Amino acid sequence: ALIDRALRVSRKLGRSHALPELQTVRAYLLSKTGNLHEGSEAADDAIEAALIYGYPDVVPLAQAARVRLLQLTHGPDEVASELKQLESLPLPSVRWWRTAVQSAIWDARNYLGEPVTLPDPSQRLDPMSATRMAAAVLAAITADNLEAARRYVDHARAAACELDLPSQSGMAALAATVLAHAEDHPAVAANYAAEASQHFEQAHMPVLAGRAHLYSAQLAAGDADFHTATRHIAQALSRFRETGANALHGEAIALRRKLAGQQAAATGVSLTRRERQVAEMAARGLTNKQIASELFVSPRTVEDHVGRAIRKLGVPNRAAIASQLGRS
Repeated sequence: ALIDRALRVSRKLGRSHALPELQTVRAYLLSKTGNLHEGSEAADDAIEAALIYGYPDVVPLAQAARVRLLQLTHGPDEVASELKQLESLPLPSVRWWRTAVQSAIWDARNYLGEPVTLPDPSQRLDPMSATRMAAAVLAAITADNLEAARRYVDHARAAACELDLPSQSGMAALAATVLAHAEDHPAVAANYAAEASQHFEQAHMPVLAGRAHLYSAQLAAGDADFHTATRHIAQALSRFRETGANALHGEAIALRRKLAGQQAAATGVSLTRRERQVAEMAARGLTNKQIASELFVSPRTVEDHVGRAIRKLGVPNRAAIASQLGRS
């Protein structure tokens, strides 16, 4: 709201020199709070305003925001294309702008699976330390350097403790989740993932909250707790859908399909795709009418699917579907 007000005042008073910076800040804020489509538009507006009014330093900063947004909304090809464009631009002269651009380039390369230089965890703390260290944990694990990953997690925790910001506490917990999973401590990882989702919800950051739920789903699936995994996938899908995080939404859909296959293999039961979908929704407590409304079919069709799922799963009634899927 404050940024929008500043933009209105700048336009009204003819302070055009402030527009590129304000639009860039708006793009970053919108991306953090899950308004990804508006964030992309704000980044485009920032680049256009910077070129019109002659502020070349703002262009790479806004382009960096675009690269970050594309990692959530599109795929690797689009990210690689925008990253190439970003790397062709001169770095900003302002130190913290330059740091922000370099960090975006590093994150994008890490996202694309390209080799990156692991950062020095002894850098002085700043409001983004935990976020940077969380990204470094994934890079260190990819490089099979668990010792470095542990140092990054410790640094992220220290930064989060000192800053006392929900967003950074969430990033520290997410970093600890990734490390615990890599070290094969699923119960510990699950606790950290739950902690991360709570922090991100408190910070009003739905995309990252969805990521934490996705980690929780992966951990539950690995433990064959399909009921819990399904619940977390539904939470993740809800947040990705409402924010337009299409790339992450695709990951969640892929995990849900994989989970359905694991369930079928575990039970030896061959449910059709629709039967599985209806059974999972019934297991979550939805009525036939609610399921029909969500799937755009008739309640009678839903009733038929539920009946067949009950027979195939070998359970006595609808209420037992959840327990059977949970044991599968």
